This record gives sequence, C-alpha cells and structure tokens, in this order.
Amino acid sequence: MSKPIFLPVGSFRIPLFGLAVAIGLVVGGLVFVRQAVRRGIPSAQAIDMVAWIASSGLVGARLMYVIANVDYYLPAPQRILLLSQGGLSWFGGLAGGLVAAWLYTKRTGVPFTHLADALSPAAALGYAIARLGCDLYGIPTTVPWGVWVDGVRRHPTQLYAASASFLIYLHLRRWESRTRYSGELFLRYLALYGLIRFGLEFLRGEPVLGIVPLSAGQVVSVLLVVVASAVAFRRHRATCAQHCVRTGRVGR
Repeated sequence: MSKPIFLPVGSFRIPLFGLAVAIGLVVGGLVFVRQAVRRGIPSAQAIDMVAWIASSGLVGARLMYVIANVDYYLPAPQRILLLSQGGLSWFGGLAGGLVAAWLYTKRTGVPFTHLADALSPAAALGYAIARLGCDLYGIPTTVPWGVWVDGVRRHPTQLYAASASFLIYLHLRRWESRTRYSGELFLRYLALYGLIRFGLEFLRGEPVLGIVPLSAGQVVSVLLVVVASAVAFRRHRATCAQHCVRTGRVGR
C-alpha cells in the first residue's frame, strides 16, 4: 500500500487523493449536465442522474479496489471505509456507474446511448483531475522527469494517466459534432482508454496473471478495446446501410 499524501490547511490535513476525486466529480458532473442537456435531457433530470451515477461509481470503484487488495483489508475490515487507507479502481467505478445509468434509463425512458455519450467526456475529464491526487507511482526509471520516492526514481504514472485522459476528453469534444450514430462517443472512449491503460500497465509494475503474461488491468483493457471496436464496427456498417437505403444507392 502507498503512503497517502496530505494537504495541510491550518490544523487540518486533507487527503490530496480525496480532494482530487471530489473536484473531479464536481467538474465531471458539470460537464455531464451540459452534455446531457444538449442531447435533450432536462437539466433537473441530468442533475439527478449525476447523483445516482457518481454514488454508484464510487461504491463500485471502492469495492473493486478492496477485492483486488483483499489481503490488506481482510485483517481489518474497518479500513474499507477509510479512503485514506487505499484508493479506487477505475474499472470498478465504470461498472458501478454504468449499472446505475442503465437502471436509470430503464426507469425514465432516456436512451442509454444518449446518456453514455453525455457521460464519456465528463468521465474522461473527471478521471484526469482525480488522477492528479493519486500517490501510486510506477516502476523505477532513469528518465529525467522521474519522481524520487523513498530514494528511488520512479515513473509518475498518475501524471501520464491524467494527461492521456485529458487528451481523450479533448478528442471526444472535437469528435462529438462528427458522430454518425448514438453511442459512438461512448465506444470511442472505451477503446481509447483501454489502449492507453494497456500501455500504462507496463510502467505501473502491476503483477501479471499466471495464465497469461499480462496484468489483470491489461486483460480488462484488451476486452474493452475488442468489445468496443466490434460494436462500433457493427454500428458503423448498420449506419452505412441505412444511409444507402435512404439515398437509393442500394445495389448500385
């Protein structure tokens, strides 16, 4: 487990990770509401969605992190409630948030793909901000921008992840006016994050699985890229076929 970094404010010590996560949730929530309104979702409903998705995402993120580090939490289960005694899992947060989003769309009738497209830029930007407060560094390195941790220069992988996620956010914002079908932004986000996370895992130094020479994060990343790409390919072909039917170009 890493040593948490605190931000001193008077006599208080605020965990930097918790502060970064809170700011990321607020900023991401604001982006989501704006994106949702642009897709025809009422602002009051979008704000309600933020509460459900954020809370479910946090629960899922914490639960997945605890499961991945069960040996640390099993002797003292009370540590589970202390975010300063560990962190969050993005994959768990994604799963928790998507489950809440899907259930919400079933209740309200809002198309899930509309909600997912609105959520993608918000998730990318919120994740970038939250990563800035992370205190997990990568493997030892000799690069000049490495960070000294306990006498060892290490890759600042959290900065790599934050920068990459911010670039994904910018890409999604530029691409949203060029989307051809509902859900395209979401699929593009999953594929891009999966590719970046796969590469970063080599620098994070995560333990590999016994079955394949990859970490658990890399296996999940590969699945994200494959599934998102396959669905995007099918949706693209269906959209092209519909366009051909509308323009009368079928069979020519």
